[in-house]
Order: sequence, then structure tokens, then C-alpha cells
Amino acid sequence: MQAPEGATILEAARAAGIGIPTLCHHPALEPWGGCRMCLVDVTRADWDGWSKVVISCLATADDGLIVNTKSRRVMATRRVAADLLLARCPDTPFVKRLAAGYGVTETSYQVSDDPTDCILCGLCTRVCAKIGTHAIATQSRGATKMVGSPFDVEPADCIGCA
Repeated sequence: MQAPEGATILEAARAAGIGIPTLCHHPALEPWGGCRMCLVDVTRADWDGWSKVVISCLATADDGLIVNTKSRRVMATRRVAADLLLARCPDTPFVKRLAAGYGVTETSYQVSDDPTDCILCGLCTRVCAKIGTHAIATQSRGATKMVGSPFDVEPADCIGCA
């Protein structure tokens, strides 16, 4: 398969009709790679069987690259990501369908004490930054990570997208 110079693996795959799942990707935004759903295994003929997992929305589709979109390692990693999302968003139909697609019907992690529909894909915060308002951003880390405004006060420059 040929890819335009500088194209990412995700762009090249989509142009060729090969599906790679994404949650945080949008063509109007710079790639971020935060969701990890677009992971793929890559190798080269001269790597003697060695391969590595890369984020397809960030990795360049170089000549000679051999890409496996559904290796055992890739599918296992996507399954963990879906399982973690199900723990965060146990009542969200989209997340339930996504997780079920990877064989996860019940999360193996502790369900969030404060379930939400936000999958922390970063699309809203990145759009907010791109239009120049920076009214919202992610706050905290780990299980307490969330999207919000600075100091939980609506900034004057917020245009109220949500």
C-alpha cells in the first residue's frame, strides 16, 4: 500500500479502507493519541521478527513498514483500554458496545464512585484550545481526572459549547 509522504499509519489505513478504532481522533484536530485505541503492531522485514506497538495516529507510514492492526498484543491492549473505560462509564451505551466488542461485558476494575459519560477523549478540550478560548481543560490525574474550567468558575471567554 502506498501512502502520501508524511501520512500517519491511521491516515494511510483509512485511505485504503482498513479500519482502526479511535476515540480521540478527529481530522480537524492535531493527532493526540490519548485513547490508545488506534494502537497497531509494526515491524520491518529486516527486524528479524521483532515488532513494536505504536500509536497509529501519531506514527508515520514509512516505506517498508509492515503493519498488523489486529495482532494478539494489540487486541489485548485495546481490551484493557475498553475495560478501563467501562469502569469509568459503566452506564454509557457507547462504552458498553465498545467493551463488548472486545469481549468485556463486566469490568474487571473497580467501577467509578462517580460514573460519567465522559470518556476523557480530549476532543472538547482540544477544540476549546484550538478556537482560542482555553475555557476548559483536564484536571487532576488517574481515577479523579475530569474536564472542567479553571477553579470551577466559568471563564468570561467561554462560548458555551456544551
